[in-house]
Order: sequence, then structure tokens, then C-alpha cells
Amino acid sequence: MAVLRPTTLNIRGSDLSGSDATANRTYTLSGNVSSDGLTIITNGTALHSADFTFSSNVITFLNIVDNTDYIRITYFVELSVLTSGQATYSSPFSLTRYLGLLGAVPNKDSTSKELLGTGDASASVYWMSKCGILDGYLTLYYGATEPTATSTLTEDTDYTVDYDTSRVTLTASGITALSTDNLYADYKYNTAEILNSEMDEKLVAAENRIKRDTSVVFADSTASDPAYRKLVDEKKKGHFNPYEKVFDHSYAPLVKLQTTVNGAYTTGGSSITLTSASGFPNTGTIYIGGNKVAYTGKSSNVLTIPSSTPSIDDAAAVRGEVIEVSFEPEGTTPSYTVLDPDTEYEIDYENGRIKLLANAYHGEVQADQRIYPSNYLIRTSYMHAWHEIGEDPEIPDEIEYVTNAMAARKLAGRVVNQATMLGLNEFNPSLVEVNKEEIREILEEYSQLNVSSSMYNKQYLS
Repeated sequence: MAVLRPTTLNIRGSDLSGSDATANRTYTLSGNVSSDGLTIITNGTALHSADFTFSSNVITFLNIVDNTDYIRITYFVELSVLTSGQATYSSPFSLTRYLGLLGAVPNKDSTSKELLGTGDASASVYWMSKCGILDGYLTLYYGATEPTATSTLTEDTDYTVDYDTSRVTLTASGITALSTDNLYADYKYNTAEILNSEMDEKLVAAENRIKRDTSVVFADSTASDPAYRKLVDEKKKGHFNPYEKVFDHSYAPLVKLQTTVNGAYTTGGSSITLTSASGFPNTGTIYIGGNKVAYTGKSSNVLTIPSSTPSIDDAAAVRGEVIEVSFEPEGTTPSYTVLDPDTEYEIDYENGRIKLLANAYHGEVQADQRIYPSNYLIRTSYMHAWHEIGEDPEIPDEIEYVTNAMAARKLAGRVVNQATMLGLNEFNPSLVEVNKEEIREILEEYSQLNVSSSMYNKQYLS
């Protein structure tokens, strides 16, 4: 099920494309906008489906729109929803341990590895005796005897595993390595035989529920591909008052990613090297040397970027956020300029707040002495994940606990029935009894509060 966030925009007719007092003017919404629930009110009158069209985030107003018209647009943005195999707040191993169902081979009762079979230089399929094998906790060994079986096989290269059936399939290289030796395994498993995929499915559902209830994403910045929430081209409308140049992002806190370029880049190349890409996800839209760059891959400190990217000097600044401003006159399509950090904007990562500096408006003085026109637009691309003040994003122990607790509730009946049928007398069903009030209290601690008397309140709710 999609996770939706309600969003409201208050704009003027001058924010639309096209000329004043003409029909078929357009406005483009940002984000993954749902086709359901879109409502438009112009000068206090709700538009009907015959008054506009909506396709690929573009609203086309079929009737005449004046630049002075007041327009209110309400719509829903689909947030990223995880699918099975992508849980990051917890893992089947952590959930199994939470349930008190963690088993291991070897163990205190049998200190030997499990013998899966003997190779004959051609056989490829072998079976483990237990079900519920945990992904990431299996090692295969080969040798003449168990004590001397110290050589290991590499998953995906030498073998593949079906964790739902506990079947091991050797590849050609695995068959060659095993030859006529014995094949052994050590692993961890769920003693109630709850499958790795079944637990992962429940963890994903719990994680999506946490995102929906808190509007906050949690991520481990030390992971090879941190699971930040990525926002691209989030739009804000300029303030009339020239002294109110502070804007809130829809999500806070923002991820602070700052480094430099290590070696100059020349237009036409497909990669650029950073001094450190630690904490950067595998893909993203970031600031590099005055440019907005959407990179499509990461290998160590090297990013894959479009060959059309303008040349960039060595040691140029790299930021995880991109702040853009458009000063195009009313009735024209916005044309955005990328702002430079520190000189043209300041940013408060913890509160998700940007402050535009006077340098961003040089030459924009108007006849009425305003520093710049009130109809300018701000567009930002950034990454969001929870973190303590001054720290890197991490997944708190409380969130891992809540994820396990919520997944356990979904597995409760399955776990109790399976444990009873297997005669696991040591299993205590009370372990899966979860205090819903405790879950609620923990999630409230991390939920974003979009209420305040400040003019810098979350603008899409103000």
C-alpha cells in the first residue's frame, strides 16, 4: 500500500507558464504525485475535472487564468515504500533473537559442523537439515574431515542458496573446489522454522508503518548505500517581505554531506573522484562546484556522472543539498540558478532550514525598493534521515526494537502455533506480547511536530 503525504500549495496565476489572461497555462508539481485526491481552488471556487487536466505531474488549466488569480492546490505525494528484501531498520537475525528463537549449528550440544554430503566432481545440489536459515549467517566449508575442513566457498561465486527450502546449489567453480571432499556448513536459524523471507516481509511492513507514523526516515550513514529519503526539486514560493528569507524543508533533519573534488573533471568524462564519498548513497542529486549533478553510481570515492556536466576544478566544494532560485518575470517558465553554499545561502541541517543571503540577489533591486520580487521561486534537492545534533545518521536501538516489536505482533499467531506444534517447551509465548502504548510513546519521540507560532513553521502545513 502506498504511503501518502498531503501537500498544499498557495500560488498566484503569475506562477503558471504562459501569458496573462490566456488558457492552457500549466503548473508542474514536484515529487511522486498521486493521481487521486488532487483538488484545485481558484479565487475561492473549486475547479471540476472539465476545467483542468493532470498528466506526469503537470496541471493544465483549460480556462483563462489571470496573473492576479489566487490558486490553492491540494494533492498527495507518494513516499518511497519498501518491498520485501529491503528492510534496513532491523533484520531477520535481530527479529529472531528478539523472539527468543535463535538456533545455531554447531551449538553447545553438537560442536561439529553439519555434513551436507560428499562431492563426486559433478553433483551440485545439497540440503541443510534445518529450515529458517538466516541470510548472512551461513558458511560452507570443504575438506576430507570436519576438523580439517577449513577452506570456504563464496556465496554467489561458488554456490547459491534458496533460504526458503534450505537448498544449496554449487556452481561450476564450487563443484571444482569441492571435488570429492566433504561439504560442511555452519549457520544460524530460526528454531520455529519461520522463513527468512517471511520475517523480512513483516519487517518491511513494520518499517513502512514507522515512516508513515513519524514522517521520519532512519538510516545508517556507515552503510555502503545509506537508505536516506531523497527529495528532488522541492519547491517553495518567495516571501513578500524582503527580510523573511528563511525557508523550512518538508522533512528534517537534513543529511549533512560535505567533501571536495579530488582531481579536476573535464566535460565529456563519465566519472568524478571525491576526497571521500563516505555517507553518500549509491545515487543522488548533489551540488558539485556550482553545479546540480545527478549521479547514477558510486564505487569507493568515484561517482558516475553525466558526460554533459560542466568542467569542475580540483578541490571544488561538494554538498549533499542543492539550493536553486528563479527570478523569472511573471508569466514565464522558471529558470533556476544554483546557489553557492555559505556565500549565497546558509543551512541548518538539524531543523531543515535554509536562509538565503543577500549575495543571492545582487542586481535584483526593484523600483519599489524591495530587494527582489515577491514571486521568486526556491527549488531544493536534499536528503533526509534522523540523527542526533552534530552526529551522522544512525538507526537508534529504540527504532530497531519497535520494528521488531511490530513485526512480532504480525508473526505472533504463526510463532505460537508453530512453536506449540514443534513442542518447543522452552519457548515463552509472552515474548511476543507487545505493549502498544510503549510503541506509541517511542514513535512520538521521533515524530516531526509541524506546529508553531513561528513564521518559519513548516510551510506546507501553515
